[in-house]
Amino acid sequence: MIISDVLGTIVCHQDGTPNTEKFFFVVSGLDLQKEQTPVHVGQYVSIQTDEGLIIAHVEQVQKTNRYFAQVDAVTDFTRTGKPFSGIFPVDRWEYLLAEAKPLGLFKEGEVQRLTYPPSPGAQVRTPDPKILAEFLGFAAQGIHLGSLLFHNIPATFNLTRMFQKHVALLAMSGAGKSYTAAVMIEELLLRKSRDGRPAVIILDVHGEYSGLEESHSSSKVSFQDKITVIRSPLVELATPKLNSVDFARYSPEMSGIQIRELTRIIRTLRKARKGKTYNLDDIMSAVENDPSGNVRTREALLGWLENLRRLQLFGKTSTPNWPKIMVPGKAIILDMSDTISLQKKQIIAAEVLRQLFYLRRENQIPPTIVLVEEAHQFCLSEDTEILTNKGWKNYSEIEIGELAFSYNCESEMLELHRIENIILREHDGEMIKVANGKSIEALVTKDHRVLCNYRTTGRDRQWCWSENKFVFAKNLPSGFRIPLAAEQSSETNCDIDEDLIKILGWIITDGNIHYFDNKAYYSYEISQSSAKGEILAQMNAVIKRRFPEVSVYTRLRPDPVFQRREEHTFYLKSAASKEINSWLQYEAHRIPRQFLEKASLHQLKVLFVAMVQGDGHIQRLNNGFKYVVFYAGKNQGLADDFQELCVRIGLSAIQKVVPQNNQIKVLVSFKRKYAHIRRATTEHYSGRVWDITIRNGAFVARRNGKVFFTGNCPEARRGLAYSKGILETVAREGRKYNLALALISQRPVRLSTTVLSQCGTNIFLRITNPYDLDHLKSSSEQITKSTLASISSLSVGEALVVGQGTRFPVFIKVRPRITKETGFGDDFETVAKRFDRKME
Repeated sequence: MIISDVLGTIVCHQDGTPNTEKFFFVVSGLDLQKEQTPVHVGQYVSIQTDEGLIIAHVEQVQKTNRYFAQVDAVTDFTRTGKPFSGIFPVDRWEYLLAEAKPLGLFKEGEVQRLTYPPSPGAQVRTPDPKILAEFLGFAAQGIHLGSLLFHNIPATFNLTRMFQKHVALLAMSGAGKSYTAAVMIEELLLRKSRDGRPAVIILDVHGEYSGLEESHSSSKVSFQDKITVIRSPLVELATPKLNSVDFARYSPEMSGIQIRELTRIIRTLRKARKGKTYNLDDIMSAVENDPSGNVRTREALLGWLENLRRLQLFGKTSTPNWPKIMVPGKAIILDMSDTISLQKKQIIAAEVLRQLFYLRRENQIPPTIVLVEEAHQFCLSEDTEILTNKGWKNYSEIEIGELAFSYNCESEMLELHRIENIILREHDGEMIKVANGKSIEALVTKDHRVLCNYRTTGRDRQWCWSENKFVFAKNLPSGFRIPLAAEQSSETNCDIDEDLIKILGWIITDGNIHYFDNKAYYSYEISQSSAKGEILAQMNAVIKRRFPEVSVYTRLRPDPVFQRREEHTFYLKSAASKEINSWLQYEAHRIPRQFLEKASLHQLKVLFVAMVQGDGHIQRLNNGFKYVVFYAGKNQGLADDFQELCVRIGLSAIQKVVPQNNQIKVLVSFKRKYAHIRRATTEHYSGRVWDITIRNGAFVARRNGKVFFTGNCPEARRGLAYSKGILETVAREGRKYNLALALISQRPVRLSTTVLSQCGTNIFLRITNPYDLDHLKSSSEQITKSTLASISSLSVGEALVVGQGTRFPVFIKVRPRITKETGFGDDFETVAKRFDRKME
């Protein structure tokens, strides 16, 4: 680049410039022979006016040549095959036109808002380095991250303005975010006592910052005495300082009853210990030996506590001693690379942040900066249920290891598999609604994997449906289908005959249990109207064949449709009632759970037909389709059982409440296997979202009485966001206590919007993912459309700094590190060659 005082001259432009928002200038000093240009996009320029010195930022540079503007002339001459330069002096007609945005007026050491535009013909110059540094807000003794692009000016940022309201360092993988973070840490450790030295702690997820202990051989600076590395296996939480709420924080599925029981047990244990320490094994022993607790509650508590015990994180005392090791001007690297469990990493991060927040609030440690590597660390709406082998359950009722129905896309069958993981988090924002008003009403997060197929073209160029695929909800196409029905894959078979199955179905729908002699005796009975015709005849034949001793009574009852009708009541004797009760267990209007879990597919279908005969009918439409209407009355449990029965035998069924009488009916389609959706929509949702991990990657879910198959969320194996709450607390309140965050992430879209919006300074390296860019724009008012365009075009090692740390957005080139980079082994090609030689 040619360093010249005068860069160009302001010109009038057809869009009404120059004005206070924009102006154009013709660049002087252009030398085509040397291929050099004095102006670049991102450069700063100045214009001296009577008002003061205007500082502007070059937004765009356009090269033009009036000869080549004549299309017909260029075309005609091209046909001759002769070079342009031999006939016309085209290079003299070429010029650069730069577009610049005025940032402000610098006058008497102060930055003022520009209220009067520069004049056409005014000269555009290179700003004086000292004036430009003062204008941008650089500090003499600040954090030196690098140099200002296109200007030989050190980019040094004031410590308070940069960290008072937190920092976000965001970039795609390979753009240099860890390198930049290491430079930032070096600068914090280089500070002198007179300049103010914070304590620094790095939550190092992958062990990328251990190289800070070792400097380059050419460097005279060493940080070895300023850095302490703590491996995550050495971290322990003091169990005696934890209460039931703390344990519930890391087991969010723990119910209120379980929390109350755990509170009582911990209180009793503390009294018995009389101030002595104890660990998690002692609490588990107290739970197991508690004589007054409920058995099911005790078993659930032991399960949650066992999951925590396996983390090997809860001891008798707290390690390390944070008040002792947090020292001004020194850094703690908490290396979590030895820990595989994401749950353990998140709990460690959460507890460290919680303790630092408390200690800083009590002024027991120096002002602290916490760098959080991989800060992004889900999902169905809270009112969604899944189908387990024990029926429909919400997130608060399921447990890891419990059996639930998953959908095998290859066999197109339902299979029972164990829940491998449960994910739960808070959500406040847009979600995707997949609904068609008839058969589906799902509400999922944008990153949820939706199981669907869509219209496509085959080899013969004819329209057809694709195979079932998992698609992110935010990427759903127009016109797609969601699977709704598939038969269960089961080899079990109940020891029960078909006649008894039918009788059970008729009792569940049209029967009752009759008690007498103060409930000392009971008998089952079935009542059915003669209006059922053939169905009544079949019931009569089956019941008398299965239980010959049955008594049948007939009586006339008023009926608004048939005037007077005959009602037939079958009274089952003692032996028959006892056999029936072995299945129904005194619950006349619920499908026996043991039958649902063990019956074969054929047996389930027999029960379905019997229940429809008892309290349902088949509705036939004009187009030839038919569907079943089953009436459950106000019995929600029976409606749930019948809908589960339909799912198991491969039928699409939805629940619907009749507004006139608040009774429930289940509509069953014999034909519908998919829900057709024209277009997914968005809906704001504030509350909990959840998901599970299960084999086959898809499972059976239900929302608002409508069943659908859906996929595991891509975050499903990441575990619960245990640290999200305390991160948001520190982000909101940490600045009051001089506890600052520096969030480092390659996926901004997965960062909490609350946390990201609290970051006053953003350092962006290259980011190209459109969803990440959209998330950045929505989280900060300082990020404009032109800023986003700049972020996606940055080179490796270049960064854009926006926010409190600088008065205006600045592009910098990150300085070289003093310390060594941490290597993760040889490159891919070298390892592949070595393995090949080994195999020879």
